Amino acid sequence: MSPPRVLFLHGLEGRPDGAKARAMEAAGLEVHAADMHMSRWALGKRNSFARQLLRMPEPWLTVGGGLAGLAWSAQRRSVLGAVASIAASGGWLALRRDVLLGAAIARSLDACVAIQREAIETFRPHVVVGSSWGGAVAAELLLEGAWRGPTLLLAPAFAKVRRATGRPVGEAEAELRRIAERTPIAIVHDPSDAVIAHQDSLRLSAGSRIALRSVDGGGHRLLGFVDRGELATEARRLGAPSSP
Repeated sequence: MSPPRVLFLHGLEGRPDGAKARAMEAAGLEVHAADMHMSRWALGKRNSFARQLLRMPEPWLTVGGGLAGLAWSAQRRSVLGAVASIAASGGWLALRRDVLLGAAIARSLDACVAIQREAIETFRPHVVVGSSWGGAVAAELLLEGAWRGPTLLLAPAFAKVRRATGRPVGEAEAELRRIAERTPIAIVHDPSDAVIAHQDSLRLSAGSRIALRSVDGGGHRLLGFVDRGELATEARRLGAPSSP
């Protein structure tokens, strides 16, 4: 019998050839990891928050307005005008910081979902494994119906990302619980995780068929869980034809 095909969705600063993908490959699983070109602030990553911010008109218009004010003040040799221009543009960006960042994160998320939607269509996995940011992407794929198969979420950033983007959290969690009635969903999370709250996974899985394993994994990256071979074992179990 051929090994299960695993589609691995890497983390925010992760890579498709990172430790988790390599560990599953070493265990004999057929792994495909599409590069989501993600990062917080790396401009070299096309889907990073930074690149998305640069694609948005509002920051440029605000900065442009500030520069225009500076030019006007320079012509009139007005120090007060220059200070006011800088303060106005800087103050507006500070006031709008969370909204603009949330919009950038939403753009990044949608771009990553599109990449993984295509990967599902071409690779046809037996199981999807999403780590942190990748867990948020995997959950979105389930919600939109692009993926309907077994899913393993590793310290998923689902609720954190949704809160940052302003998208509803409770309704989406309720829908994932309904999906879990017909599709196996499992979560692995270390209670000591300092990046993604373990409480988010507790709340998502409460009263549902979503299986939560709280493990000693060495923190957010779960490398202990990986090094013990448990990631590969869980992915194989979920991807096996006999999975419920």
